[in-house]
Amino acid sequence: MKAQIFKDNFGTAAISTHPYNSIPVLINSQLSSPVWTNTQSDWTWDVGSAGGADKAIRVLNTPSGTTLTLTLHVADGYQLSISSFSMWVKSATGGANSWIMYANGIEIGSGDPMRGSPGFNIGNTLVTYPANGLKGTALITIQLNGGGNAKPFLVDDFTLNGTVDCIPNPSIDIVS
Repeated sequence: MKAQIFKDNFGTAAISTHPYNSIPVLINSQLSSPVWTNTQSDWTWDVGSAGGADKAIRVLNTPSGTTLTLTLHVADGYQLSISSFSMWVKSATGGANSWIMYANGIEIGSGDPMRGSPGFNIGNTLVTYPANGLKGTALITIQLNGGGNAKPFLVDDFTLNGTVDCIPNPSIDIVS
């Protein structure tokens, strides 16, 4: 059954470490050690999708090719399949004008962030290409394109939907 397997809303505490060891709102019991990294600078934070004390994770410099990566570990004997995702994104004027999301190198989605206020909620979106049977370390990468230095990009309410299933055992022939 496909369901939410990971959700991170980044909470209300200030974010200032890199890598950022996430404490997600929801994580499947067979997934562990969520860590966010990026290729540009330390993480910071800004007001998230709900406003007020809600935080979004932010990378300050976003030249074209900048990547934001969520690393998840899949338990031994299990495999991860991603069927859809959702997130809230915001790009500064002059910042990233498009993004592509990958799961272990498989393109699973793309879009255009809302530049300026108030950000854009990318609702439940089916993956572009199936990302099935991911084992060991799963890398969920968001590649930003068309951005500029000193132009921030924010992510909040990041959700992955799909399944985490036991890897089937090969059939065993019983000789009588």
